[in-house]
Amino acid sequence: MVNLPDAANRENILKVILAKEDLSSDVDLDSIANMTDEYSGSDLKEQAAALADGKPPPDLCGSADIRPLSTDDFRFAHEQVCASVSSESVNMTELLQWNELYGGGGSRRKKFLSYFM
Repeated sequence: MVNLPDAANRENILKVILAKEDLSSDVDLDSIANMTDEYSGSDLKEQAAALADGKPPPDLCGSADIRPLSTDDFRFAHEQVCASVSSESVNMTELLQWNELYGGGGSRRKKFLSYFM
C-alpha cells in the first residue's frame, strides 16, 4: 500500500505537474501543498486540470494575453476539486487493516507457518 503523500511530497508532485506552467510571483507551492491535505497525486493532477479550465484558451496568434497562474486560481481550483480519499473513511480503515495483516511488514513477518507431512 502506498500512503497519501505528505506536504513535502505534495509540493514535489505540484512542481512536476506545474513545471511548464507560468506561475505568478505570489504563488507559494509550500502553502498550496499544505492546503491540499489528504490529496493524492491524482487529486493534485485533477486540481491542475481545474486550473487549466479557469485560464483563457491560448490565442492562435500568440500567447501574450495569457496571464500566469495566481494564488487565487489555486484557491478556486481547490474549491472545485476535493480529496478523493479520506483517511477516516470506512474503506481506508479496512485497507489499512488489510495492509497491516497481509501487506509488506505486516503479520507475514510476525507469524511463522508450519506444515506437517
